[in-house]
Amino acid sequence: MLNAKSQTRIKYYAGGARPRLLIISGMHGDESDVIKCVGQAVKKYLNKLPPFVFIPKASPSAVRQLTRFNQEKIDLNRNFIDATQSDEVKTIMSIVKKYKFDLCVSFHEDMEQEEFYCYDCGEYQDCCKIKSFQQAVRTYGFKLFNGIDDHSDPALGYQVIDGYVGMPPDFYLQNNGTFENWAMRHGIIKRVLIPEIPGKLPKNKKQQLTELFF
Repeated sequence: MLNAKSQTRIKYYAGGARPRLLIISGMHGDESDVIKCVGQAVKKYLNKLPPFVFIPKASPSAVRQLTRFNQEKIDLNRNFIDATQSDEVKTIMSIVKKYKFDLCVSFHEDMEQEEFYCYDCGEYQDCCKIKSFQQAVRTYGFKLFNGIDDHSDPALGYQVIDGYVGMPPDFYLQNNGTFENWAMRHGIIKRVLIPEIPGKLPKNKKQQLTELFF
């Protein structure tokens, strides 16, 4: 059973005692399809998931506006710094500080892509499981991205190989303003997976790929 909660207008759900899994979507409001996909997948796999916390809309104001930047005119996922002045960032921080997570899955949607890729940050990078998932993605007819994720973003610029980016061990020391960087640096999360669902796919394919990740 999920217990709905809210904190200064950000709703989140907690399921089970001592949650060890954090699921997030809605960091960016223009990634609206994946928000719905993740919500449906959580409902579908509710009884199979370990105890978890789910934040469906990390930036409610950006989601309302359908924009990358929120009502404070900032990119939420570049403002997770200890001295932040963002109310939404402060709220997310206060929610997750209550827990210690083994894993966080932060869903995003790359609006310019037709191919899937995923970042892997922190502990427990398991090559066998990664290769198994890559094969499953191909089996279902999806393509894996190869190339540089984003040349223009100073927080990115990583090489993607067969849809996978294994982040460097010192990633959490970079203080680049992303949620996963902040949460790992403060010992809140041990490992973060960041699936980038291709924004150019049809909605039914986005749902299928999201559920495959689950």
